[in-house]
Amino acid sequence: GPIDGGDYKKIERALTEAKRTGKTVVVHVNTQKGKGYLPAEKSPDGYHSLGTPARDKTFHSVFADELISLAGTDEKIVAITAAMGIGTGLDAFGEKFPERYFDVGIAEEHALTFSAGLAANGYLPFAAIYSTFLQRGYDNILHDIALQSLPVNLIIDRAGLSLGDGATHHGIFDVAFLSHIPGVTLYAPATYESLGRAVRLAKETGSPVAIRYSNSSEVDFSGMEFHRISDGALISFEESAPPSKIIITYGKIAEKCIKARDICLSKGCDVGIILVEKIKPYLPVAELILPLISSAERVIYVEEGIKNGGAAMIFADTIRTLGISVDSVGFDILAIDDSFASPEYECDLYDYVGLSPEKIAEKILYYDN
Repeated sequence: GPIDGGDYKKIERALTEAKRTGKTVVVHVNTQKGKGYLPAEKSPDGYHSLGTPARDKTFHSVFADELISLAGTDEKIVAITAAMGIGTGLDAFGEKFPERYFDVGIAEEHALTFSAGLAANGYLPFAAIYSTFLQRGYDNILHDIALQSLPVNLIIDRAGLSLGDGATHHGIFDVAFLSHIPGVTLYAPATYESLGRAVRLAKETGSPVAIRYSNSSEVDFSGMEFHRISDGALISFEESAPPSKIIITYGKIAEKCIKARDICLSKGCDVGIILVEKIKPYLPVAELILPLISSAERVIYVEEGIKNGGAAMIFADTIRTLGISVDSVGFDILAIDDSFASPEYECDLYDYVGLSPEKIAEKILYYDN
């Protein structure tokens, strides 16, 4: 090579020759992304994948707007990503503050250690990376950021199941692996207002902060009223009169829980929902929630993430340390159980992993009979 990647005959000839040598061969091919389709040729990043039509507002656009606003009055704020500028919304930040925007390419580990270096030198870095790709930088988070308690803010996009891209892009492990790294504060905002608050709090925390959200719009409460009881949680019932069945959850899966509650209500079973938005540190969350669930007949923690080592398991262990047995309140976990969530047949993915509204309601109603 280099060989024209748009010339089929040249590619075939090169691969045939490479095979004939019987040795290790590097075939250097030049390609043009989107070749043959003018809109994709003009905007290759935008046509990286095709999904649902673009929405006017998403979590990543709200994050970018909030960061741009904060950066206007704080020159220490910098933004870092790893070839995900458009997907994380940081391309807008880069247009406004090009000298403070760093796209390091497909090098997540470098993005994180670079962010640590910036923080060590007095900057306020916000590193936005998709959940599935953040896994590549686990060691960098642990040793370069958390061990030194550096104020690096991890903005975790695409959290939760990825319906379009499958197992390689599921963001279902970040809560588990970040939960066992000391000193990391973890937010899971469900609304745009909550996301803005989390970003502002992260700026002032002075230690590692992670904020995770799905590739979507904010949670649709569909007429169900929630009220805030702290920076860490919202509830759908009065604190003085909690129902006998309670769902604890966080993130976009809350919409499935609301639909499950509607199913339960149609069967004569009242269910309340606790929507956690500050997952870690776990002890304050447990102390906040414990009075609300101590008299419940059944508590189910619904989590769009891996069950082993996830938020639900750690929460259960934490309330044990407070002297309350999870068995005394009938505690259950609905999460992705030791699986990459990769069905071999076409199906509803949420139903497959046991997190559809029907499966959640079924679990609650089982104990109501």
